[in-house]
Amino acid sequence: MLALLLPTQVCLATSTAEKNKTEEVTKSKAPKWSLELKAGLFEPAIDDWELFYGDDKTIHVAGAVAYKVIQQLEFGMEGGWIRDKGKGFLPANDMLGGEVEYQLFPLNIFILFRGVFTPGQVVVPYIGGGWSRVYYKQKVENQSTIDGAENGIHYRAGIQFLIDNIDKKAASQLKRSFGVQNTYFFLEVEELDVEVDSTNVEIGGTSYLAGFLMEF
Repeated sequence: MLALLLPTQVCLATSTAEKNKTEEVTKSKAPKWSLELKAGLFEPAIDDWELFYGDDKTIHVAGAVAYKVIQQLEFGMEGGWIRDKGKGFLPANDMLGGEVEYQLFPLNIFILFRGVFTPGQVVVPYIGGGWSRVYYKQKVENQSTIDGAENGIHYRAGIQFLIDNIDKKAASQLKRSFGVQNTYFFLEVEELDVEVDSTNVEIGGTSYLAGFLMEF
């Protein structure tokens, strides 16, 4: 009887060990890092922007990396570039003057809350915000260049769409080659609130962005 029980106990122990090992592997596969690239339009808060630059919006491109404490909470850093060209203003003549180039380089440190609760969830809403440091530069033809940096805050909200199932073969290839576990397409609105202390000019604005996010 003892001889019959021993193999059974060994089998149960082996099965339990394999189960625990499988659970550990499954848990270890939860992504901890994300990388995103996005682009879109930036609507400045500066008055009369359209008068000098011909449109009330301009280009905004950015990239970010974030670490997931848990799948619903992450901390990250983002760098961006905003640029436009237009005509300068000559106060003495009350008319438009030479070419002007305006650039912003926002650096954001953020916290993000994601509404993801099940593996493979297709639609994931999120909201977040944090501290911003914005470097600005305005170069007017035949005039001095104005530049500097200011601190501020930003807010963001958006929706992520899991796209792995659209092309499962490509998703598997990304996972094997680069360790990409999930890929999302997302839409985002970001509000940047930054003011130049010396002039009280608001250099922030609202961005409407779209991009891709990869989880590792």
